[in-house]
Amino acid sequence: MAEPFGTLLRGHRVGAGLTQEALAEKARLSVQAIGALERGERRYPHRHTVDVLGAALGLAGEQRDAFAAAARRPATPAPLPPGDRVALRALPYDLPDFTGRADEVAKCLRFVARRRAATGIVALTGLAGVGKSALAVHVAHRCAESFPDGQVFLDLHGHTPDREPVPPDVALHDLLRRTGVPDDALPRDPGQASALWRSWLAGRRVLVVLDNVLDAGQVAPLLPGAPGHLVLVTSRRRLPELDGADHLALEPLSEADARDLLVRVSHRPIGDERAAAEVVALCDRLPLAIRLAGTRLRHHDSWSAGDLADRLRDLQRRPVELSVGSRSVADAFEVSYRRLTAGHQRAFRLLGLHHGPDIGVHAAAALFGCAGPDARRLLDDLAEAHLRREPEPGRYTGHDLLHAHANTVLARDEPEPARKAALRRLVTHYLRALDRVGKTVDPRRFPGPPLGDDGLPPLADRAEALAWWEAERLSLVAAVEAATAAGLDGEAMRLARALAPFHSQAHHAAERRKAQHAALRSARRLGNRSAQGHILVELGGAEHHLGRTADARTYYAEAVAAGEAAQDLLAEGRARARLGALHQSVGEYRRAEHVMRAALEAFRALGDDQRTAVTLLGLAILAEQAGRYADAQHALDEARPALEHAGPLLRAGHVHCTQGLVYLRGGRHHDAEDQLRLALRLAGELRDRDGERRARLGLARVHLGAGRFSEARQGFCELLEDRAIGVVDTMARTGLGTALAALGEHQKAVRLHTAALATTSDAPDLRAVVLNDLADTHRSAGAHDRAAGHYRAALALALEVGMAAEADRARAGLRR
Repeated sequence: MAEPFGTLLRGHRVGAGLTQEALAEKARLSVQAIGALERGERRYPHRHTVDVLGAALGLAGEQRDAFAAAARRPATPAPLPPGDRVALRALPYDLPDFTGRADEVAKCLRFVARRRAATGIVALTGLAGVGKSALAVHVAHRCAESFPDGQVFLDLHGHTPDREPVPPDVALHDLLRRTGVPDDALPRDPGQASALWRSWLAGRRVLVVLDNVLDAGQVAPLLPGAPGHLVLVTSRRRLPELDGADHLALEPLSEADARDLLVRVSHRPIGDERAAAEVVALCDRLPLAIRLAGTRLRHHDSWSAGDLADRLRDLQRRPVELSVGSRSVADAFEVSYRRLTAGHQRAFRLLGLHHGPDIGVHAAAALFGCAGPDARRLLDDLAEAHLRREPEPGRYTGHDLLHAHANTVLARDEPEPARKAALRRLVTHYLRALDRVGKTVDPRRFPGPPLGDDGLPPLADRAEALAWWEAERLSLVAAVEAATAAGLDGEAMRLARALAPFHSQAHHAAERRKAQHAALRSARRLGNRSAQGHILVELGGAEHHLGRTADARTYYAEAVAAGEAAQDLLAEGRARARLGALHQSVGEYRRAEHVMRAALEAFRALGDDQRTAVTLLGLAILAEQAGRYADAQHALDEARPALEHAGPLLRAGHVHCTQGLVYLRGGRHHDAEDQLRLALRLAGELRDRDGERRARLGLARVHLGAGRFSEARQGFCELLEDRAIGVVDTMARTGLGTALAALGEHQKAVRLHTAALATTSDAPDLRAVVLNDLADTHRSAGAHDRAAGHYRAALALALEVGMAAEADRARAGLRR
């Protein structure tokens, strides 16, 4: 008789001089799994487990063959026990710690009540580990009294490790034996066996749980033909072919129920609610994963929930950590993967290359290397198997644990050249799609012929193009990071460069930072100094928008140095222009003008009309803020032709906004309002949130300047309700204070000015404006001494920064 697998495993491990821990590390399995195998608790492990153990032990030839043979389940199944009435009271026990699912249980009970006069069939489907069997058994126990003639539970092993699904005829023979039919009387013809089973059911009331079903074909011959029965079916696949059935697709547990389950399984209170929430989130709120995590916590007294969360954070190690004895999340997913066809297996594992929150059909087609309709069919089939979800039409997603398993089988089953080719196809698709979207949104900013066929359907207008961008934003950043990680440095740099125009708005700063950091690693690996210069400019812009001005200065300085080293005047000019904008934002007006003019010289030397015009616009904005309105108008007049006729639409909107503010300062309120409304319209069409807020702020200031205080109050309030940040927030608060002061609400006005002042510690220019506003309010309320103090503080700051208009305003206040 051959040695059991566990004995062989222990012998080979000891012979190799390995501890269980060392073998587990080499084979990337858990120590618990090794122990369970050696103790014989798991006699027939999955083939993949045997393969990785054999490789880790260095087995070859006859030794490896004998090792694999010991793991195989005997071909002849053990004889089933003779049937009797006891076998028809065969429900498994209802889990004492069954948690949650109140809505799902209620739905199942409503299904049963509605079908009481007929045969009710309830199909519970969902991802591996989502708790289908536990729910079916729980509902069966709730309904058992209504079916006095029997409660039958039959595992059809549709997705059981190391077992083939039970054929319908074998399942029928099992059921008939339970009714008392002897082996020699079992019909050989499947149709006759099905008829005999249905004949026995006729006139009785029986509850049947058909668990772990592979597909509808496996279960159809087992269904009753007469009314009065209840059949609960569980499957990892949707079962649309089950006509007349009530279908319930299970989702992961709610966060509250998931935390409760963790507490109940771990047999301990968990005081750290944040750590408990993180553990269940890392388990994707799947009951199987939470049970395994809770069991590990229960058997490690020294661990806290935080310790367990630490072990689960590494996504690639997480499936290994979620393993206890013969049970593991990885094995559950592996069976689902093995049941797929070769084409679907390839699609499933290639999706591991896509690290965004969801994937569209066209991106998937590029990844798979097939046509769009074929990609949709593959994704739909994976969704049928609950290996993907379709939360909205044409967008497919999956849980983190499932994504980790896709990456595991990707590394194991897909050769590296094929992995890189798939990722290269995906990046190429994104590059071409971004080019087409850019040309649709703002053709001035994206000149030249199309880069190539992107596979997207026609984009009817700017709104459709921007909708594509919003849907793919996070996936595009993830693709840059994936390309860098895979060593596709050229692709990573090109995609990051293509993303830069789309990331120019402040609310995209975090995404911009991630994409450009990845691209910088690629550029440094290639030693491309010119590319490093341009990437560092983008990183500086991201840090500036995130409020990290010190980091932004560092990046801009590095960008200038990289541009000089590469003799790339464009990189130098871009870095200096952005550095000027940074100086301007913190009230360093003189420095800002100095570096902006250096950038202007560089762009003029290059003959770059667009960047020359954009830099002139920056100088116009600077002059307007400094109160030099004639200089601002001169710069605008020089920049306008290039920006309005050939420049990016985003910049054209900025021209209108700045012109409106210059008109406002000159008392031309009607003209100012016209310009600001043009700016607002353009910003709305481009979904430029920053531009919209600046234009709305300008319009509120126009109302204020024109004496329309109620309209001004409404405009400032709407900006604050919109959670404006930075300069817009500060100016909206102080502007609202000025409007309220004009309406006689001086105390509220002072509070608003004071709140605005608290945000200006690093912005002396804004501080000068708010101090003047506060002084005006105190003066209008009769508090002249307080007003004078604030005017003097405003005057000192305005002179330091170089704000002529605010200095004049403070002097005028002191004279009154």
